[in-house]
Amino acid sequence: MTIVDLFAGLGGWDLGARAAGLPDPLGIEWNPDACATRRAVGLPTLEADVEALDPSQFAPVEGLIASPPCQDFSRAGRHAGVTGDRGRLVYEPVRWIDALRPRWVALEQVDNVLPIWEEIASRLIVSGYSTWAGILSAEEYGVPQTRRRAILLASLDRQAHPPAPTHQAYRFGEPAEEVETLFGTLRPWVSMAEALGWDDDVVLDRRQTGARLVNTSEAPSPTLTATAVGKGVWAFSRPSTTIAGDPRAFQPGSHHYAPGAQSQNALRLELSEGLILQGFPADYPVAGSTKRSRWLQVGNAVPPPLAAAILDTLTR
Repeated sequence: MTIVDLFAGLGGWDLGARAAGLPDPLGIEWNPDACATRRAVGLPTLEADVEALDPSQFAPVEGLIASPPCQDFSRAGRHAGVTGDRGRLVYEPVRWIDALRPRWVALEQVDNVLPIWEEIASRLIVSGYSTWAGILSAEEYGVPQTRRRAILLASLDRQAHPPAPTHQAYRFGEPAEEVETLFGTLRPWVSMAEALGWDDDVVLDRRQTGARLVNTSEAPSPTLTATAVGKGVWAFSRPSTTIAGDPRAFQPGSHHYAPGAQSQNALRLELSEGLILQGFPADYPVAGSTKRSRWLQVGNAVPPPLAAAILDTLTR
């Protein structure tokens, strides 16, 4: 089976494919740092511009995965949509699907792209594909983060449908608990603090810009508990907000997409913590000479547990 992953980044989809029992996809990525990260974990990688390639050179292809750049569509981006410098790339997977006619397709982007996915899904139906397009939220698949993404699934072999959730959906003010449904038991969503191993001895370290949580009894700050009232406590009571290429996670209600925003509720994270909140191993070897490059790779990734759930449902 040959699987191609367009705009592959540091490998979120590809770790998901491994977890779903699929062969490693060939990841096509033009960012040198992301390519170096992929090679460090043994992921097949072609360093190239997806737009400049001839898809027919990759035939035959069983599966096609793509997460086009989101900057022109995300709330943190330029809001230029398809008219932006890279916004047009949201349609690039169509060129590859038309040329290769893969047995199945999985596309991912920020939730604002859902109308475009629905448009593409309509075109694929005419070509004989079964399709599903909708929004999936990462915390419903065990990721400790409320990351909402627009997903398009298509298949020539079976009815396309979303993966069944494994965890409770996060809703403000509702506790984490097992939920019984007609289709089985949903496990509790995972809080940010639980995923990172923070406990009642976590304290605020004000020595950095913004608030950072560290596990140390020596920091000159009052101890916080899960029931205390104070800045940062929200991390004990909910999954993380979206990891968006930025070393800060924000409390609900703050405008956490604003570039350069300084929030009293922000928690500054180590890269290893950002990886955990994205569903990667904490020691995933993210390459790059700058902190910005490393964080952008992490923030742009598809969480592997979500990818695994999607690909398992789409291919089994």
